[in-house]
Amino acid sequence: SVERDFSITYRNPWTLFYRIPTRIKYFHEEEVDKSQNYKIIEDGLTYSILFNKDRATRYEINSTVEIVQSNDNRSPLRELNIKYISNKIRNPLNPEGGRYLSLSSSLYGTILGGEKHFYKLQGEYRKYVQVSNNSVFAFRMFTGYIYNLDDSYSLDRLYKFRIGGQTSLRGWKSPDTYNDNGGLINDMLNLEYRFPLWKNIGGELFIDIGRLYNEIDQIAKTELDWDCGFGLIYTTPLGPIRIDIAFPFQDGYLSQEYQPHASLLYMF
Repeated sequence: SVERDFSITYRNPWTLFYRIPTRIKYFHEEEVDKSQNYKIIEDGLTYSILFNKDRATRYEINSTVEIVQSNDNRSPLRELNIKYISNKIRNPLNPEGGRYLSLSSSLYGTILGGEKHFYKLQGEYRKYVQVSNNSVFAFRMFTGYIYNLDDSYSLDRLYKFRIGGQTSLRGWKSPDTYNDNGGLINDMLNLEYRFPLWKNIGGELFIDIGRLYNEIDQIAKTELDWDCGFGLIYTTPLGPIRIDIAFPFQDGYLSQEYQPHASLLYMF
């Protein structure tokens, strides 16, 4: 499949006559899979009102409308989102310490219009601890839950949580190779130990743990999937360039087949 996306953001420190920052974002997303005769194009606007408690903490109210072109009759979404963010990371491009907390609650459809009606909760926590010789232990935990408000249909995979790939479970190439259908509930944990090697070159050791499932009563029955690996990091003024090699744990054994990834910036 081929994916393309871009966005344009406009910021203004005022809302009407009040000094409340606002943000308007236009986004365009495309996903095409010729082998499956699948095509979807999304264009939308997100209007945000931002309340800054201090330099590290803010609240957001976000409203999104979409226009969709697809060959599977997908209907556009209408979303109202409330988000809390506390960002106390020291040196965000190359974290040396601190923590990050994000809590998000989203309503889709219902009084907002549209044909899909569901509720989504998400939470993410990150912690960075500097240890000896400028090494850093990094920790991320994510959890998400979707509740479908209309039992007359099942949510399409595009609305569900999807994991797998360089931003979640690096032992898999992409979400399609991990679980193509996605899930209504997502638990994920990422651990990294980052350390210097020589001049601007560093290394990392990591473990990724995660799973997808659809019912809360499956929490004790759904097995965790995980991978482990190592990476090389080259630090630049624009952020680190990262090459990771991950080995998935499958069928009770650590696979000898590795999955490479290359990207700009740390995974978190």
